[in-house]
Amino acid sequence: MGEVTTGPAGGRKSVLIVDDDVSVGQLAARLLGHMGYEVTFIDKPQVALERLRASPQEFDVLVTDHRMPMMTGLMLVRAIREAGIQIPVLMVSGYGEELTPENLEAVGVGPVLDKPYSREDLATRLQSLLSSGTPPKSAD
Repeated sequence: MGEVTTGPAGGRKSVLIVDDDVSVGQLAARLLGHMGYEVTFIDKPQVALERLRASPQEFDVLVTDHRMPMMTGLMLVRAIREAGIQIPVLMVSGYGEELTPENLEAVGVGPVLDKPYSREDLATRLQSLLSSGTPPKSAD
C-alpha cells in the first residue's frame, strides 16, 4: 500500500498514522481528515521511522498500532526516541494487555487506546494529547 496523505496543510495539526492493517489505517486517516487534521498514513513501521528520521518536525503527533510484523509500535517509539525525536504518541492496540505501564512510560507514551475504538474516543484522546503540552519522557 505504501503511504496516503489526506487533508490540506496550513496551520492544521499533522498526524502520522502507522498501522499494518491497511483498512484500519485508512479508516483512521479518513476519520481524522474529516475532523480537520492533516493526515499521513503509512502501513510499514520501518518506512514511518525513516520518514520521521528524515523530517522529525513534519508531524505534530504519531498514532501507531502496537502489534505489527517486523517492528511493534513500542519498538517504533523506542527507535524514534533513540533518534532524539520527541513527538507525542498515541498507541492503539487490540492487545493492550501486552503493553505494561512501565514500558509505555519509559518511552513517553500514555495509556493505550484499545481497538476497536470509536471516533469520539480517538478524537478525545488525540485532542488531549495535543493540548497537554507535556513533553514525553526520553528513553534512557
